[in-house]
Amino acid sequence: MDLRQPRVPGRLILVVLALAGTASAQVAASDGDLRQYLVDQAFRRAALERSLATRKTQYARERLQRYASGDAVDWDLRPEWNPPAAPLGETSHTLVLSDRPRRLDRATLTRLGADAFFRYPAQLAPYLPEAGVDHAVKVVMPDGVGWALTCASCHTRRVGGKELIGAGSSLDLGVLMNREAPNAPLAQARAAWGPGRVDVSSDDGDDPQRIPDLRPLRFTSHLQHGAAVIQHDEVALAIRIETLIITAHGGAIRPPRQVALGLALYIWSLADTLPPVAAPSAVFTQRCAGCHRPPTFSGPPIDAALAHADPAHALRSERSHGVYRVPSLRGVGSRGALLHDGSAADLRALLARFPGRFDRNALIAYLQGL
Repeated sequence: MDLRQPRVPGRLILVVLALAGTASAQVAASDGDLRQYLVDQAFRRAALERSLATRKTQYARERLQRYASGDAVDWDLRPEWNPPAAPLGETSHTLVLSDRPRRLDRATLTRLGADAFFRYPAQLAPYLPEAGVDHAVKVVMPDGVGWALTCASCHTRRVGGKELIGAGSSLDLGVLMNREAPNAPLAQARAAWGPGRVDVSSDDGDDPQRIPDLRPLRFTSHLQHGAAVIQHDEVALAIRIETLIITAHGGAIRPPRQVALGLALYIWSLADTLPPVAAPSAVFTQRCAGCHRPPTFSGPPIDAALAHADPAHALRSERSHGVYRVPSLRGVGSRGALLHDGSAADLRALLARFPGRFDRNALIAYLQGL
């Protein structure tokens, strides 16, 4: 099973500021749009097309071919999968879905999403029984009991004895996957991923990326490090979740759409768990606000050459089109490794990439409070 910055030149700063504008949180979908996502294939297709930042990448072409396409390869034709699943020591149960999706309200879907975040088998993982992975679940399968990762397995982080729901974990998935197939062709690449990183975007496993922090996702205009998906609202995120689970299962099944939409609503709600924000400090305004604009501390994608990260990554991935998204800095102090590939161990290591003289201690203190 496969899970598939140089300094900004002075003459470009005004361009970056012009592109950034005033960042604001994404607008929630209307209740009507939530219902349309659940029942209308044509609506889902239009939402997918609208969410693709470009149609030229392999990632985009596959989704245009396979998602709500109305032909024989359509992922809509895959059987809906909602098996009984539960953490070790608990009784297995199936997520309770309404048979009248038109009448589901936002609060009901969000509660379903919260349950699914910790219980829905997002990816089968035969290597789990002896791995001690948090929030792994047993799954009742036709041929016996299996094991799976949930969203919480990869997107929950412990800091100072506290569990931060949505923060990217430090799970070493490469090492765990090699327990199942130590001599697989990708074993060597997986062994090099390291904690908190995984490659879901290349065939040879040599492009690991940091497991993202989902808590500030509501504040970001684009999904994926390479900004392949425009996040207009929760419907765009639900389609992203749906196709992610489909591809994680080799295209054999699809999740119930109520589960995908509930997860999207729940993930957006995680932004409410972040602390209140103080007014931007002078050093933040001077050094960071050009791209990370308050109040979301995010902004539109920027050219890869302007990012303080590996610009070559933006050309390698099947999803990339030469840009990086600008992640929200909300929650950055408890995020662990930073940048798309996790190559900056912490805030101090990240700021070491920025030349010039400025009060790094003051800036770190402010960022840790976001």
